[in-house]
Amino acid sequence: MDSKLASSSSANFAASDSLPLDSVGGASVASLDPPLMQQAKSEIRSLAAEIAQLAHSPIEQAEFYSGFLPRLCAAMGARGAAVWQLVPQNNGANAELPKAELIAEHAMPSQLLDGIRPSTSHWRILECIVAEGQPVLVPPGNLSLEAKRPVNPISESLIVVPVIVQESIEHVLEVVHRPTGGPTAQRGFLRFVSQMADLMADFLRRNALRSLDRQRDELKRIEQNLLAIASAPEITERQHLAADAIADLFAADRVFVLDGWGKSKVRAISGCQSFDARSEIVLAAEQLVHDLESAVASSREEHQGHASGSAYWQPLCASERRQSASSKPESSEAGDVQNTDLQPGIDRVCQLMASRCLLVVPLGPVGGMSALLSFPGTIPAGIDESNKRGLTRAIGQLLASTIKNRWVTWWSSVLGIRASTPLSRRQRIECWIGRAAILCIVIVAAAFPVTQNVTTTATLRPSSKRCYYAPSAGIVTEVIVSEGEEVKPGTILVKLSNHELENQFDQLVGELQLTEERIAEKNNQQSRGNLLSAQQSDQLESELEQLNITQQTLTKQLELVRQQIDSLTIVATENGTVASWQLRNRLLNRPVQAGELLVSTFVPEEAWLLDIDVPDTRSGLVAQAMEKANGKGQVRFTLSSHPDQIRTALLQRMAQQAVPELGKSTGSERRIVRVQAILPSSALPIRKDGAVARAAIDCGRVPAIWLATRDAYQAVAAWVKMLW
Repeated sequence: MDSKLASSSSANFAASDSLPLDSVGGASVASLDPPLMQQAKSEIRSLAAEIAQLAHSPIEQAEFYSGFLPRLCAAMGARGAAVWQLVPQNNGANAELPKAELIAEHAMPSQLLDGIRPSTSHWRILECIVAEGQPVLVPPGNLSLEAKRPVNPISESLIVVPVIVQESIEHVLEVVHRPTGGPTAQRGFLRFVSQMADLMADFLRRNALRSLDRQRDELKRIEQNLLAIASAPEITERQHLAADAIADLFAADRVFVLDGWGKSKVRAISGCQSFDARSEIVLAAEQLVHDLESAVASSREEHQGHASGSAYWQPLCASERRQSASSKPESSEAGDVQNTDLQPGIDRVCQLMASRCLLVVPLGPVGGMSALLSFPGTIPAGIDESNKRGLTRAIGQLLASTIKNRWVTWWSSVLGIRASTPLSRRQRIECWIGRAAILCIVIVAAAFPVTQNVTTTATLRPSSKRCYYAPSAGIVTEVIVSEGEEVKPGTILVKLSNHELENQFDQLVGELQLTEERIAEKNNQQSRGNLLSAQQSDQLESELEQLNITQQTLTKQLELVRQQIDSLTIVATENGTVASWQLRNRLLNRPVQAGELLVSTFVPEEAWLLDIDVPDTRSGLVAQAMEKANGKGQVRFTLSSHPDQIRTALLQRMAQQAVPELGKSTGSERRIVRVQAILPSSALPIRKDGAVARAAIDCGRVPAIWLATRDAYQAVAAWVKMLW
């Protein structure tokens, strides 16, 4: 569109408040020829119709933008246009501020670009408009603006329209327009770009729906392939279906499925129900995969296991055919895998398969089954996505089950279970030899001595544990110590208060004072004995005697109450370390009952005890083992906090009583016998009272067959003996 057409289109926008394509009129365009205006309007409508047709076409985004942006600039007479994509940033404080990336542009000024990012001044404009969420026409930089608004870095106007595809702004459409026409024309341009942005959003929605449809069809096809592999009755059929499924998944030209245990062997080829295992292409593929796995093994040994899978999922590209034989092959992304040792094999396979690139995909553990893929050109993007890797592992697991089926078939033939046809004399001899070998193995395994362990749970506790209980009911007013704090005799641990005792103490003090006052009064009366009669003197002495008895009783009661109040201050009686957890949160300002545990202390350096809960049905074995060990029996245990460390303790004694316990897993009641073991504190990786452990008591060695059938034999033997 030339400058004359651009001027006519600008005049067209200046004459209307609606879409600039609808009407043209007014004094500003009176000098234009009507035929020229009609031609400009017709071309603009044609361009808009082409844009609308593009928006409804099933094309890719790059193709859409390459046709959309030039037509938009031509319809408006604009200098350039661009589409920005807002990419969320996940970097802490700026996680909610997206960054703009350029995904398409047409003749954009270089002042606005910084690679695929907008320039700093340009990004300030885009950021403000995205925050507002409304279409904005940014005037040229030579016009004065508000102080808080960013300045346009170029002399042209910018029309920026946020594009909402779903529920948030995902793209921004920007047009660099020449500052022509009045306010009415500028509003018309802004509305026109907004309508084009709506068409662009409609295209993006349709494109997203088409992408979802493609993904749905692909998932359905993958599901059908996996079901076909899983339901295939024969091993060979499964392997061929797996080759076809991998070829469909990766859009590969040809796929070889190889069994890598030992020397690699091709088991199936995509698109071929049968093949010649001695053909040149099959032998070349087997040799290449074998050499590649050897390189993987060498690399793993050199890097101590850190490069075990570095050769897989890397493109193996053929050399340039125009290069001389002595020249080096072109560089590829294969890194340390594609070297001069493997390159001749890669070139040979590529030449035989008429391909350009190869890819080796593992279907199981390193050295197991794998797939060799060939591509006529470059390898498609996204070939090593995690979902595709997961699908290849799933296919490998389905094929691994076929290998298990081979062993089932072999065992069935040895045991003669599936012999549908009469066996020959040689087959019968082989069958009986196999049975005899299996029987010998079973006998040896049954007679092999194994350790008879009694495994159960245990609890760790210090032998010097000291517990302090509430002497009476009250409220905890102060918690002086905390967990891990060392205490000495006389250290105050916890303070309690009892309002009843305090009221009783105050009442006794008052009664004692009143009694003492009455005694003083009676003594004063008695001092005037010449004025008293004999009867009054006897009565006074009797009252004094009663008051003295009351005084003594109140004094004793007051002393007892004072001792009870003093006992509410819990004081340490031994050296130790506080073991109770979160004392302040658990006790402070809370009521406690008499006999309730308040604080416990222990000495970490002294010996520790392991309380082992032995089931009553196994207590006999443990008792025999302790008797044979003559006080030197040992128990091995692992703490739940350190399951990788095995410790030993010395069995000390067994309780003479079985106590009931509720099973944690079954919920049913069982009987246990407590066995106690002792160990030094230095043998513990962690010194925590109440730590849970898994203990195993060695009760001697017995044949494996006895260990497997012991419980059943003893139950049957006891039942038979009870019958007699």
